[in-house]
Amino acid sequence: MEHYYQNIHRWMNYEGLYLDMVAKFPSGSRFVEIGSWVGRSACFLGVEIVNSGKGIKLDCVDTWLGAPELMEEDVIKNGTLYSDFIRNIEPLKDIIKPIRLTSTQASHLYEDESIDFAFIDADHTKEGFTADLDCW
Repeated sequence: MEHYYQNIHRWMNYEGLYLDMVAKFPSGSRFVEIGSWVGRSACFLGVEIVNSGKGIKLDCVDTWLGAPELMEEDVIKNGTLYSDFIRNIEPLKDIIKPIRLTSTQASHLYEDESIDFAFIDADHTKEGFTADLDCW
């Protein structure tokens, strides 16, 4: 599958980490991306999973309500974060499962040691990140 993440709004500079995780973990692994915005990084990771041929599942956790520091973003003003995410992951809908909850709420959906790789990029405040790290 060809990558298309470059056409999705925003930033991402951890392609190497995602490549390493797909290479490292076996088929049947579970990955969780905490904080997905409109799906740029999730789409990169999803395409890598498809291309690896491994049966890795990817859950994407976000409220899709935005963040205070980004309230001037058009996708937040227009309320389209979630619909943009769903549209962007369409080619990967069999691999990516959106979970529309806060990080803390979503963490309770998983049993201890049931996740092989978690990437935390949700709340960017010190307190928020610390809380995310504690619950995941």
